[in-house]
Amino acid sequence: MKHLFLLFGFLLAAFTAQAATITQTGVQPVDGAGLYYNLIDDGTAQVSGQGTCGNEVVIPATITHNGKTYDVTGINNYAFSGNSIKSVSGGENITSIGVSAFQACSHLTSIGNLLDKVTNIPSKAFYNCTALIGKITLNAAITNIGESAFYNCTNRDLSLSFTNLTNATIGESAFSNNRYGDFTGLKSIAGTAKSIGEYAFDKCYNLTSIGNLLDNVTDIPNYAFYRCSALTGEITLNAGINNIGVYAFNESGISNIYCLAATPPTLRNGALGDNDLAVKVPSSAVSDYESEWRSSYSNLTISAGDPTSATTAANSGSTTHWATFSNTYSNSKLSVEAGKTLTLYNATVADGKLTLTERTGSMVAKGEAVLVKTDAETVSVTPLETTDFVKAEDNDLLATPEYATILHSQDGCKYYRLTYNNVESKTGLGFYLGVATVDGVKKTDGTYLNASPYKAYLKVTVEAATEPSAAAPARGFAFPGDDGETTGIECITVTDDNMHRNGNADDIFDLQGRKVSKPTKGVYINNGKKVIIK
Repeated sequence: MKHLFLLFGFLLAAFTAQAATITQTGVQPVDGAGLYYNLIDDGTAQVSGQGTCGNEVVIPATITHNGKTYDVTGINNYAFSGNSIKSVSGGENITSIGVSAFQACSHLTSIGNLLDKVTNIPSKAFYNCTALIGKITLNAAITNIGESAFYNCTNRDLSLSFTNLTNATIGESAFSNNRYGDFTGLKSIAGTAKSIGEYAFDKCYNLTSIGNLLDNVTDIPNYAFYRCSALTGEITLNAGINNIGVYAFNESGISNIYCLAATPPTLRNGALGDNDLAVKVPSSAVSDYESEWRSSYSNLTISAGDPTSATTAANSGSTTHWATFSNTYSNSKLSVEAGKTLTLYNATVADGKLTLTERTGSMVAKGEAVLVKTDAETVSVTPLETTDFVKAEDNDLLATPEYATILHSQDGCKYYRLTYNNVESKTGLGFYLGVATVDGVKKTDGTYLNASPYKAYLKVTVEAATEPSAAAPARGFAFPGDDGETTGIECITVTDDNMHRNGNADDIFDLQGRKVSKPTKGVYINNGKKVIIK
């Protein structure tokens, strides 16, 4: 069997070599900006060394050698390691950089947009680049940040920014040892990691937020966030978490932990430090956490994170109440008082229309989001210990985080939240574009959302939120009146700016100019604009 594996390895290596073979090394073409290149038989070239370019490196998009044009797509291992270069610009076709490509370039201050198309930042790529300044953006397509990739990048004027990582692997000591007290550094992270290595963010003194970085991480390794003293407030540990390593959060500033795991993860020595921490866990697991965590950390306050009720809202004068609901800790059963009705819906948006599809029963899976319709003002929530619930697939509703926060859509989607179109008059209840104040500026276009725990919001692509005949996404979707309809509801598409701002689905007229108080399916006019109920 071992021989078979070796044979497979040789065949794979041979196939890879055939796919992309270096045809010439150390080429220095006239239009190559003084750099050395390796030429590849697939028509690309890789920067292999500094050559005679001087300390201001400009990487061209293409080079020409012996009458053939090559796209410059890579930078080789150790290409500039230990050199005295000061800046790198150009490189618009660069998709890969090699191990230690810029290691110990202690005079390097700027890399421009070099990483815009790079998906893998390998080990020690910028190790000990102590002079880097300005903002470096790590794009959403990056899948791996290697061991010590930005280790000891200590310039106080450097800012590292993630756009929106998706299940990236972050290696050991990737951002470790950013040790200046006033270092701008890595302040916040948007996106998720598949795994993180030991010491990954050790001594990132200005890291204030890790967002949902840990959503898919099952093992938080030793010293992962050690001495991240600016990391305050809340963190969420996902339902699959099983280990929190030695000193993982020691000397950080976190005060609240929301742990969704039904089985307490193992806490290693000094994992949570000496902070007084409030820990929220599934109600069925409180006693287990008390037994296993408090035996080592007497400074923890452990309690159930599950909600006990959901508060509804209704249009003025209406007996139909609506609410969104989610519980990320446990499966749940919803109920209302005797004599009251309760219906749950999934919600989907397509072609600028919101459709509500009735669900069967009153059970909601852990982490699932639903819309609730009832004639009761309050809905009771009972957490369940069962684990066999499955989330509905056809549903654009998402659960809000475990704590109040501002969500930011960075993938082009729009957020819609349940609210009145006119809060003062309590009319036009429905889903409307998310709103939040960010850095003192009110954002109203649905790219930000003020999110509260135990609720839900719509996340919709711009294409899905836009009617085929419209130029922009719907501003909102107002619920129909008290017509008793319980299945297949399609809501009123709100397209008018004024209607969205003032929030009323009142003063709706049919095409003959007659006022309609309870519109059914059809085309209507509101404030001179078309709205549709299909």
